Amino acid sequence: MPGEGKLGLAASFDYHRGGDFLFPQSTSQRSGAALSASYGAASWLEAYGALAFHSTNLFEPAMRRTLGSYGDFDAGVKLALPRRGPLSGGALVELDVPSGVGGFSLKGVGGRAALIAGFTAMPLGLPLAATVLAGYRIDNSGQLTSASLGTFASYALSVSRYDRAYGGLALAMPFRQITPSAELELDAPVGRQTALPAGGTTLLSRLTLGAQVLTPAAGLALQGGVRLSLSHGGRLSDLSLPVQGFAPDPPWQVFAGLAWSFEPQMPRWSRDQKPPVERLEPAPAAPTPRAVVTKAHVNVVALDARTRLPVAGAWVAWAEGGEPGVVTSLDGKARLEHEAGLATVAVAHEKYELFTDSLTLAPGEERQLSLALVPNEADSTLRGRIAGEDAVPLRASLQPIAAAAGKPLEPRWFEGSYSFAVPHGQYTLQIASPGFRADSLKLEVRPGETVTQDVLLRRIAGEPTARLGPQGVELSRPVPFVPTRSALFPVAFPVLNELAALLQKDGRAFVIEVRVEGDDLAPGGDLETEGQALSADRARAVADYLQGRGVPKGKLRPRGGGLARAGQLLFEAIPEDEKPERTQAAPADDIIERLAALGGRP
Repeated sequence: MPGEGKLGLAASFDYHRGGDFLFPQSTSQRSGAALSASYGAASWLEAYGALAFHSTNLFEPAMRRTLGSYGDFDAGVKLALPRRGPLSGGALVELDVPSGVGGFSLKGVGGRAALIAGFTAMPLGLPLAATVLAGYRIDNSGQLTSASLGTFASYALSVSRYDRAYGGLALAMPFRQITPSAELELDAPVGRQTALPAGGTTLLSRLTLGAQVLTPAAGLALQGGVRLSLSHGGRLSDLSLPVQGFAPDPPWQVFAGLAWSFEPQMPRWSRDQKPPVERLEPAPAAPTPRAVVTKAHVNVVALDARTRLPVAGAWVAWAEGGEPGVVTSLDGKARLEHEAGLATVAVAHEKYELFTDSLTLAPGEERQLSLALVPNEADSTLRGRIAGEDAVPLRASLQPIAAAAGKPLEPRWFEGSYSFAVPHGQYTLQIASPGFRADSLKLEVRPGETVTQDVLLRRIAGEPTARLGPQGVELSRPVPFVPTRSALFPVAFPVLNELAALLQKDGRAFVIEVRVEGDDLAPGGDLETEGQALSADRARAVADYLQGRGVPKGKLRPRGGGLARAGQLLFEAIPEDEKPERTQAAPADDIIERLAALGGRP
């Protein structure tokens, strides 16, 4: 799957030439090409389509002739289930439109459906991804012709009288630049429309060996390999005679291709616009002849830009200094005075964006000013998945920094995925994880919008994936457990070994705290009680493992954290003498800081 919001394009070709395969004392040749596209519409949904063309030729001693040329168009969707640790699952549904004879025709439309299960692990420190697939294909391509379909016609025109039951096992090792893979496929005919002849059932098996190589160009990869037939080399024989209308596999077939995955820039039909500032400016009052007046007065009414209701408690002051600022009353009103001339009024409130406006005041003027304040509370969401180049979930520290002036959000650690509630605007997302290259992303989020951006981190060869940070030990890899149990998955051993080496060098005692997710508990029970018990057992299991790697027992205190709340890490190693986190500044202090930056005197 290319990833949510990602578009993948690919072009490929395949080739085979062999003697005595389709016809005795003759050589057959097949060549083909395909174009495909896929789009990750959501984290659980991918749509894809492919268009392929093939041509089959027969070389006899006296002549050469084309047995047949055909095309095939496929379109479908893949559905992914939520991951459970190293396990994953999904399903695909596909529509197939063939063109065995005379061009594409809806008469031969068929399709297929399949279930997919996956597993990722790190045996011997090497990344390994395994995928199992089982499905059924409805094949109506035989309806494109009324002629009798022998084995030769079935191969040349790629039409069939039978459905197919198929399955397979694929293994891949996703390294930094190359992903070698091996796949075993099984394919058998099913007599849905036409009964299989007696003794005619056959099972085709094939082995595909290939690799994908990343190029220096972003998102561009080369793919290639060879497909071998394991069922008598694909040849016809008295021991394994394919049934009529079900063609054998060629003894071998080579294929190669080019794939490109990128994030398209979608057009935006609207832009964020701040509500206009409404002003009520009556004619200046005539100056009194009795005295020379040099000051002007401004009566401010602060309103919420969305609700049009008064905003109480907003600090209103002059950015140039002068008179002290005042706080708006319950009806949103405040009164200021300033020397005649150019002045800049500033309005600050912890729940609204800082507002400034320049005014030209006349001596003795009584100005009425109605201001619309834009709320700055979190009205949008940034979210996405966090993974390495091997697609294994990672832990990372993320910090959104707003492009506009304002206090940045505190960096937070996430595991596998992240989610920030933020005010709308433009952000730079700073990302860091031990042993991986620090990265940053430019994002823009509109009011009420949820922006999904997956984070892909690249490994730094030789760098440790565990380190001591301000809040304790920072790990880039999760510590996975067997579902519903306290046993550790072997993939957790390398990161725990690095953790043990750190703890042995540090003289402090550490709390080993583990939390569990609700999905990891048996349904129907008391989740709070069971979550506390399972988290405590898992914390003890980690402490026992670390002690087995040389960490003194007195330095570790296992603690169960119960059910994890949203955004909480499932595993932490925290020094016992850690100081509590600094509390957030009071709203009034924040207002003073913002006005002081403009030169005002609150």
